[in-house]
Amino acid sequence: MRVIANKGKFRAKVIAGTHTVLVALDCDESSRQGLMGFAFKREVVGKGGAKWLRSQKVFKSIVPNPKEALDPKDPTKQQRFSTWEHPVQSFLWGDYTAMPDTNYKFTIVPMYGTPVARKRIKEFDLDKWFLKEEHFRRSNEGFVFFIHTKFLLIDPLSDDPLVCSGSANFSSNSLLQNDENMLLVRGDTRVADIYLTEFDRIFRHFYFRDVANEIAARGKNAEGAFLSETSAWTDSYFKPGAFKTLRRGMFFADSSKSWVANAEKPKEKPKPAKASGAKKAGKSASKPTAAK
Repeated sequence: MRVIANKGKFRAKVIAGTHTVLVALDCDESSRQGLMGFAFKREVVGKGGAKWLRSQKVFKSIVPNPKEALDPKDPTKQQRFSTWEHPVQSFLWGDYTAMPDTNYKFTIVPMYGTPVARKRIKEFDLDKWFLKEEHFRRSNEGFVFFIHTKFLLIDPLSDDPLVCSGSANFSSNSLLQNDENMLLVRGDTRVADIYLTEFDRIFRHFYFRDVANEIAARGKNAEGAFLSETSAWTDSYFKPGAFKTLRRGMFFADSSKSWVANAEKPKEKPKPAKASGAKKAGKSASKPTAAK
């Protein structure tokens, strides 16, 4: 399911899968000045219970030691922070706690003014911790914690997406030699939305842990996980040609355009490689003498 909403100089595109709701945001250049992030409120339609969703980051100037902050109502628990006080500083956000067959209403508020808080990344050795989790199994004792899923999405945000999913690896042996199966689903935006949001959920889950492990391997703490104290965090989303700029625009591109036009073009023949080691003829160091 896809929903686009516009208000003032901001716009949002929401894509719902089965367990994930992906929200892409955009605004014009002038609106990002002083923008501290976005607050998200969610409620179940027909049941109420609207609440501001949890923030994973805080401003260091407000909460310098979030790991040590305790819940004022229950000092035995660690304090949690909401996006209303500590907004999300990204133009792409996902809710990974959604339930299937449930209608949600989201309220998204651009936040300006005085900074409010961030939560520091937990200090842990992820690899050792993961081995203690119930997902770990010794060899031949059931499931393991490695992901083994294969799918390819081509223009999933367009009106004519192509989803490729099955047992085959994307290699010559698997596609041409093995007895594999692969489903190609074209033009079904609902199927594409489910796969796209699942890809986002899996990617973010492991990308975060990979970054945390890299920081720990260098003997450092994830201090960079605090929120920016100014609207400078938006710079990378508006830098011409930058990755985040292109990603921000991708969600709001013309959905009527798709991969089909390029797929029908004849394949270009590769240009012959230039011979390596070739040298140009050198000029003589001596000057010619004019004949008398």
